[in-house]
Amino acid sequence: MTLVWAPLAGTAVPDDTYIGPGLEVAAAAPPRRAPIDAVGRSDAGIGWRRAVPVVLAGSDLLALGAAMQLTAGHLGGAAWIYASLVLALLAVGGAFRHRLSLRLADEIPSLVGCLTLPLVALLPLLEDRSELLEVVHAVPVAALLVLAGRAVSYAAIRAARARHRLSERTLIVGAGRVAVDLAHVLLTHREYGLMPVGFLDGFRNDGLPLPLLGDVHELDQVLRGSNIQTVIIAFGSRRDPDMVKVLRACDRAETNVHVVPRFFELGAAPQSKNVDSLWGIPVVQLRRAALRSRTWRLKRIFDLVVVSLLLPVTAPLFALIALGVRFTSPGPIFFRQKRVGQGGRLIEVLKFRTLHVNDDSDTTWSVTDDYRQTVIGRFLRKSSLDELPQLINVLRGDMSLVGPRPERPHFVSRFDAEIPAYEARHRVPVGMTGWAQIHGLRGDTSLEERARFDNNYIENWSLWGDLVILARTFTAVLRDLASKRRPADVAVAEGEHHEPGSGDMTGFAREDLVTVVIPARNEEGFIGRCLESVLAQSHRALEVIVVDGDSADRTADVVSEYAEDDPRVRLLRNERAIIPVSMNLALAAARGKWLVRIDAHAAIPPDYVSTAVSHLSTGEWGGVGGRKDGVGQTPSGRAIAAAMGSRFGVGNSTYHYGTHIQVVEHIPFGAYPVSVARSIGGWNEELRVNQDFEFDYRLRQAGHKLLFDPALVIRWHSRQSLRDFFGQYHRYGRGKVVVIRRHPRSVRLRHLMAPGLVLMWAVALALLPVAPILSGLMVLPYAGALSLASMANARQARGLVAKLCLPLAFLSMHAAWGIGFWQGLLRSGGNRVGTERVDTSAQVAVSG
Repeated sequence: MTLVWAPLAGTAVPDDTYIGPGLEVAAAAPPRRAPIDAVGRSDAGIGWRRAVPVVLAGSDLLALGAAMQLTAGHLGGAAWIYASLVLALLAVGGAFRHRLSLRLADEIPSLVGCLTLPLVALLPLLEDRSELLEVVHAVPVAALLVLAGRAVSYAAIRAARARHRLSERTLIVGAGRVAVDLAHVLLTHREYGLMPVGFLDGFRNDGLPLPLLGDVHELDQVLRGSNIQTVIIAFGSRRDPDMVKVLRACDRAETNVHVVPRFFELGAAPQSKNVDSLWGIPVVQLRRAALRSRTWRLKRIFDLVVVSLLLPVTAPLFALIALGVRFTSPGPIFFRQKRVGQGGRLIEVLKFRTLHVNDDSDTTWSVTDDYRQTVIGRFLRKSSLDELPQLINVLRGDMSLVGPRPERPHFVSRFDAEIPAYEARHRVPVGMTGWAQIHGLRGDTSLEERARFDNNYIENWSLWGDLVILARTFTAVLRDLASKRRPADVAVAEGEHHEPGSGDMTGFAREDLVTVVIPARNEEGFIGRCLESVLAQSHRALEVIVVDGDSADRTADVVSEYAEDDPRVRLLRNERAIIPVSMNLALAAARGKWLVRIDAHAAIPPDYVSTAVSHLSTGEWGGVGGRKDGVGQTPSGRAIAAAMGSRFGVGNSTYHYGTHIQVVEHIPFGAYPVSVARSIGGWNEELRVNQDFEFDYRLRQAGHKLLFDPALVIRWHSRQSLRDFFGQYHRYGRGKVVVIRRHPRSVRLRHLMAPGLVLMWAVALALLPVAPILSGLMVLPYAGALSLASMANARQARGLVAKLCLPLAFLSMHAAWGIGFWQGLLRSGGNRVGTERVDTSAQVAVSG
């Protein structure tokens, strides 16, 4: 008999029973059931939960009004604006949401912040000094009254819960030790407002304080039969994947779901507004299913408004395409096909016909290179204009603009049985475009990844997310139209290339040998520390190649001293003094199987190389990289490091702040198989900046994947002055234009954010003399976001001066990048810069 681990109970059980943390039952058996009707019903319902936010909002509104009356004697325009902004911030920050544990002390910082931030926003808008003083005087009074009102409201709510006037019937899924402890807590502490009615699990336990109402798979039936308003998942006999499937099946139920996090005893519970503590047991409230969110109904309204605007605008295009389809091949204009929509319902999807008439479209998987494509069909597919008639499907309600792409019944029945969670995609309406499609998951791509992306979209749905997907779809279509697919112009021979040098690699097999490449120029102050961290690696089979870019200081001398002491170190010279040339010189001289690039002003932990090689050895990855943690030595440097580690500063550049392993588009200071790096032609020597991003892009275009592992931590010395930081990002912005013109498909929406911001500032500046208020409103959103981001990241910028420099660091990187982008665009004169060819002298050496 195979035994499995029972984390807290320490009990071995048969392998057909899953024992989670806190479960003490040793054997599986049919559950002891209690009749559902035996459990009484409660008059308190979901309406009470919805009433609590109204009580809190009313309390805050009365407190704000009283504060204005006490300080100003009347409610002027400024007071109304201030109160409205405060209420809006409180609502957005979740201050009115229903909480199980009501503790005013925990909320004081956020409440005070919501009361003071609107004052900062009003300062530049209030010209009347008397009005300004009234609002300023009202803020401390408002803070005291709001806190007092909250204290009274919380006390009243707790009292009502204790008397079962605001209680909710609660079902506990799981019947282990944690679940039993939780039941005792809820029975003893009625101020939480949860009235436990029973357990749900798949084993026998006669010592439960409440009845066992059934098995986990009967959750939907129990919810409907027992009038359950709250469900708490507290571990049980079912595995987590099974629980996910069961909970997704209950998405339409008007039930709030909370989860006790695994290993909460070790402090693993997250810290967020969705976490409550029930007498020392944390519970995380799951996000409401998209179909039950209040904003879901806006999705259909949004679809109708957009389609009503698009259909008249695209009518001439419809007519032109219809004529093209009609005159390029015989047959109907529209292609109609049965697809599976929301809830498994069959819908008829419309497309412009792109193939000659055939009868195998319902069972043929991919026709990307089908010889039956018509002349106009190839263009329609590349531009995605063949999907345009699906606007009619959206108007009819069969589809949405954004959602999981619909599939044919023949394949759905097959994928449901083969691919985990594939059927869960059909919980919401299917869409013309989706989260998976904008990540390139279309055609012959991984169905498991598509299902994962589609379900992630559903679980985290928001109207703003739909807008982002539509915008990225539009840019993706433009990239497809602008791109010209061509084979690689440079083919680098694979093999061993032995260059003369002082390094003695005897005793190291090439299968184990790693070439560490360090491009350096004027790095006398850092190169020693960098080499120390590399030579201290646990992986001893190293070849360390430092390529000096014509340094004016003692960088080359320092490296030579290390080479004399350690034969693994080699020094190469690069008279052109640009990084891609250094990389290609090292790539030509590399004798190892793997190449790890390290920056000269960086340091790595002892297991860095071994961890990278362990990933590459699987053969699954074309490149591996880690998190680049900035190090600041001056106040400005610490502010810059904090800004570069913030999402507000660097967007979704995962390698600056990521915390879990994932597939990414770009890695910093990557580790690659030498053969792969040579096969794509090395680094592009025409690029002074962004050469690593362009290299990774070509790597992905060649079919390789990039892995980000946060365990690979790179301690990297960032710029130490705002002036140098501005110059760095200014060069990045200019260089990005060259990369985009060379590879149009590489552009992402985040690349256009900073240029768009600079353009908006320029427009605001132009409008300042004629429309100062409008000009101010255009700048205000960024100013507010800058303030919030600076406060949120202030802890990372150690020291008061660094904290004060943080907003300037954010502003510098955004403004410099945007200005550099526009300068690069204007200097190019609108002409296409460069070609796909990577023509470098160093690559001649690589190819022999």
